[in-house]
Amino acid sequence: MDSVAVSEAADVGSIPAGSTKLKPHTRKGLWLFQFAAKTVKLDRLGSILTDLTDNMSAILRPSSHRRYAFEVVVADPTRRESNGRARRRIFYFQTEQAAQKKMRAIGKSIMAAGVAGLDLTPTLRRDALDARAALDSAGYPSTTLAELALNWLRTQGAGPASRQLVTPYLDVFLEAKSQREGMAQRSRENLERRIGAWLDRACIVTLADLTRENCLALAERTGVEAATRRNDMNAASSFLSWLVQEQAIASNPLMGMRRPKVDPGTPTLYTSTDAHALLDAAIRYKEGKHARAVGLLFFAGLRPSEVEHTRLDLAEEEPAARVAGGKLRGRANRIVLLRANAAKWLRTQPEKIVVPTTGERRQIVKLAGVPWLQDAARHTWISARLAISNDENRTAREAGTSPDVIFRHYHRLMTKAEAAVINDLGVAHKSSAKPQSLDAKSSIP
Repeated sequence: MDSVAVSEAADVGSIPAGSTKLKPHTRKGLWLFQFAAKTVKLDRLGSILTDLTDNMSAILRPSSHRRYAFEVVVADPTRRESNGRARRRIFYFQTEQAAQKKMRAIGKSIMAAGVAGLDLTPTLRRDALDARAALDSAGYPSTTLAELALNWLRTQGAGPASRQLVTPYLDVFLEAKSQREGMAQRSRENLERRIGAWLDRACIVTLADLTRENCLALAERTGVEAATRRNDMNAASSFLSWLVQEQAIASNPLMGMRRPKVDPGTPTLYTSTDAHALLDAAIRYKEGKHARAVGLLFFAGLRPSEVEHTRLDLAEEEPAARVAGGKLRGRANRIVLLRANAAKWLRTQPEKIVVPTTGERRQIVKLAGVPWLQDAARHTWISARLAISNDENRTAREAGTSPDVIFRHYHRLMTKAEAAVINDLGVAHKSSAKPQSLDAKSSIP
């Protein structure tokens, strides 16, 4: 962007015309004032304005959003996240030209009224000034407009819009997740279950019931693991943010609320005996309908969300599982080479990969007489792979995660002898070499 001279005092408040010029900030792209005045007073004012605009900077950058190419990010130092950082607002654009236009508009608004000026429309400004004048003239100069609004709500109650039922909004939200964002059916069911359980527990019926207190109850539930509370809060926050986007509520009460801290612990592993029992149960249940889906958890270390997005190539020369989807993107798309015994086992099962529902999975573990340990099949596969290859980079590439995660959480969980027994899964035998099976559950990716 070229430098633009400011020729009217109205553009810079009370600063005399001709005393300033605009120049693009080389680091953040924000138009900053550089004063040419000779007086100490104006030099000091220029320094103050530069500090303010640095703290309320707007940044134009390429976007990782699926549907937009550029984004403009504005930091608001008057509002803070739970970690103390300035809260950010993000605007998305298809073209760089549109993003630059927004940058210029934001720059003018920030210089005039701070980040809050982005929302302060002429109508809202006039309304606020009239209310302030009315309070002052009546002898209430110390009463704020926020206090006045809260007192009004206490006496009048929620308005008609806030008395709308939440359930219809939830249905539309879930449909949007499925149709517009392509959310998998299992993920949608999980989201619906978490949000629905929260609405029932907190007796949330209308939009007016979506209070900070009801949101805080998600974080403070007793007798529930931190990971569960964290996931419940994330699910509820997704719904609340969507309601804000649809202008059904003014703000997300969960925004900025600290999430429970999760200790990843040590991965839980299956013994070879328990793994064989689960594989055998998958073959016997419904004539092996879900055998390939369960088998891929043990033979390729897939995440449950990746199984339905996997294509098998069971050729004799180089059998492999090709993963092309799931919750994660990027690293998750990969090719996992299969051992000969695993490929042979998979060839004998029904061809279609059908992921079992929660109820069907319960029937399989009941038939096996083995408890279902979340992600334990994946942890077992990764631990065996790392023990045999002794290469965290290769194991990470095949597991669809980072070498740092592999080394930090799976290093030395199995000996090579124990890993060899796990690698023989799919071959009928009664060996029960036991790796270091640990009780702590894990949310390690």
